[in-house]
This record gives sequence, C-alpha cells and structure tokens, in this order.
Amino acid sequence: TYDSLRYNRNFISGRLIMAWQIAAALIATQVASTAISVIGSRQQSKRIRAAAAWDRYQQDLQKKQEQIIANQEATDLLSYQRAAAGAGGGTIGTGTSLLLHDEAMQDLNDNLFWLERAYTTRLQRTNFEEAAALSQESYRRKAAIAQGTMNIATTAYKTDWSQSSFD
Repeated sequence: TYDSLRYNRNFISGRLIMAWQIAAALIATQVASTAISVIGSRQQSKRIRAAAAWDRYQQDLQKKQEQIIANQEATDLLSYQRAAAGAGGGTIGTGTSLLLHDEAMQDLNDNLFWLERAYTTRLQRTNFEEAAALSQESYRRKAAIAQGTMNIATTAYKTDWSQSSFD
C-alpha cells in the first residue's frame, strides 16, 4: 500500500494534494465561516455593551429610589420630632429639639453617603464584568481569525494549483 500511495498523483513529497477546484471551494467556505464568526462576535460585543448600559441605568434608578426613601424617612422623623416638641410645649429649633434635628440630619447624610458608596461599588462591578466579557469576546474573535487563516493556509499548501487559472 505504501507504493500505491507513493506513486499516487495526489501525493507529492509525502503530502496530499487536492484538486484546485475543491480547494478553491473549501477556501471560500473557510473565508465565509471566519467572516461569520467575526460578525457574530462583533454582535455579541454590542449585546454585552447594551446589557451593561441597561444594568447601569437600572442601578441609577435603584440609587434614586433609595435616596428618595432615605429622604422621606428623614422628613418623617423630623416631622415627628417637631410634633412631639410642639405637643410638649417646647420651642422648636432650640435646645434638645435642635440637637435631635442635627442628629437626624447627620444620620441622613450618613445614609446618603453609604448609598452612594454602594452605588459606586455596584457600578464598578458592572464595568469590570463588561470589560471582562468584552475582553473574552475579543479573544474569541482573534482566535477565530487565526484559526481561519491557518485553515486557509493549510488548504492552499495542500493544493495542486498547476491546473488552475490562478498561475
């Protein structure tokens, strides 16, 4: 069987030689396949960016809702304190009521500070996840291009172009 392979016209120097028509069709298919992979990867990158933008939008809405709740709770507390001071016959804005007001405002400012910190942390996590997903997709796109190039080069190498019109 070795002699039959050795003298076969499709083997030259130990390598299989394809007819140029088959090779041309195979190369066209490989180019199309690589292009489809790259286009799909670009679309996936767009979807990743859109999803991250939506996450950031949702986080911003959540932050605003949490701020509204914190402000409303502080308003309710101050209203209660003023009502209690007025019902007790005290002067509002002096003495103990002023200290309570300042304490309530300090609590509100602390709450708003920590809400902002939590929002910033969630936003950083979203940005990190987006960057990681985009990096991974970029790697896949480059790998598809490299694989396609290698497939085309291998096909071209194994082809007998002597009978083609490409010479």
